[in-house]
Amino acid sequence: MDWSDDAIILGTRKYGEADALVDVLAHREGRYCGFVRGGMGRRQRGILQVGNGVQASWRARVEANLGSMTLELKVARAAQLFARPARLAALSSTAALLLAALPERQPQAKVYEAFVELLHMLTDDQIDDQEWAIALVRFEAGLLAELGFGLDLSACAATGEVANLIYVSPRSGRAVGAEAGRPYKEKLLSLPAFMIGPAAADREDIRAGFAITGYFLERHLLGPLGRPLPDARARMLGYLADH
Repeated sequence: MDWSDDAIILGTRKYGEADALVDVLAHREGRYCGFVRGGMGRRQRGILQVGNGVQASWRARVEANLGSMTLELKVARAAQLFARPARLAALSSTAALLLAALPERQPQAKVYEAFVELLHMLTDDQIDDQEWAIALVRFEAGLLAELGFGLDLSACAATGEVANLIYVSPRSGRAVGAEAGRPYKEKLLSLPAFMIGPAAADREDIRAGFAITGYFLERHLLGPLGRPLPDARARMLGYLADH
């Protein structure tokens, strides 16, 4: 069995002296791991950086086998972010999240396309930190939805009203209105307006958005696998808080 597809590097692990096991998210094929001969050598090390866009070719005699992979660099994104620590941490966090949460060898075209759009924003100097941070919150919420754990922010869980939604229930993942949520506000998550539709957002709104997605990522995707949120995500939030 074999395939060739556009892909994004999610992670690299040393295998033996000079070889590597490389995880990619491929456009049509989904998350795959493959053996890359000489992957830790000087010639390929620059290619196998998290976030780089590649043409990936995977081959195995039997579909269930690990398979070997060859990679041709198409977009060198990682090098563009070395001097931008917040953006680099956002890239590392998102790649680690996809590596941990996505099932292997299942098509994830929508996730791939959303990831590419996010990477465009991270590598665009015309996009400010607030813009890509909002996009990342929405990406994490979209990932939850694609994997079957989408938030329902369309109406108040208690009354059905669609106005003045300012909370999220940590139990149901549904929006809660101001009046209905007032008696329980200490137990509810704050819902920023930008998660419902186009709206201005400040630093506190972005922090609240990441608190929502982080809570449900841990609860539904990572917790059941015994995995924490990526360390890079905490670093990214620290950078955003300082600027």
